[in-house]
Amino acid sequence: MDTTSDRGSSDGQAAKSHIIISYQLMTENIRALHRYANLKAFLILDVLEVGFWIAAIVLTVMGMVKTCTGLNCTLSGVVIGLAAVLA
Repeated sequence: MDTTSDRGSSDGQAAKSHIIISYQLMTENIRALHRYANLKAFLILDVLEVGFWIAAIVLTVMGMVKTCTGLNCTLSGVVIGLAAVLA
């Protein structure tokens, strides 16, 4: 199985994106949380997301260059594709 940091960084990025999207959706749609909604924070988080996903792509490619065999290569390619779509 993959023990390099390429998929680990992408998994962490995906978890962080899930938290940020949950924050944005909950503060916009739950009345009790409206006071925590901040458009400037939303903008900053959205801009940072693009940079972090690009970093995830770069780290995954760097991991593929080191070792790319069998299932590891396929999974890394899937991660690169998904990260490119999200970036």
